[in-house]
Amino acid sequence: YFHDALGIQIYHEPFEKIIDGKRIYFHHGDGLALHDTGYRILKKILRNPLMIFLYKLLHPDIGIALASGSSKQSRDYTSKKDYGEMDGMLLFAEKKFNEGFDIVMMGHAHQSKLVSENGRVYVNLGDWITECTYGEMQNGNFELKQWREQ
Repeated sequence: YFHDALGIQIYHEPFEKIIDGKRIYFHHGDGLALHDTGYRILKKILRNPLMIFLYKLLHPDIGIALASGSSKQSRDYTSKKDYGEMDGMLLFAEKKFNEGFDIVMMGHAHQSKLVSENGRVYVNLGDWITECTYGEMQNGNFELKQWREQ
């Protein structure tokens, strides 16, 4: 739907882009948190080709209800989880900075965060549904913004 109706490019794997002269690494962040074993197991199940095939057999009303309910539970769970300062996503970002990236952008934790040090920026976009956050890049500067009051 996003691609066909809205013309939005969908990326299923991490990718990199250069924007305003900044080398940016984009990653959903799933599976990188140090204490996220449950999600790593769930991800293997949900992305299994057999499970995807079986899901496609469901009537759309059932499939949408199932996906919406599980997505809400995931947001509720991850938004309350304290990943700690030395979270795996921050450690992963540090490795990417050492590879020459200027910005590492993720979102899996559903908690917005921006850490800027020595010209390098780690950003977690948060949750656009409950936090109403998004990122904006202008003239090489990245900012977290809110599109409306929470």
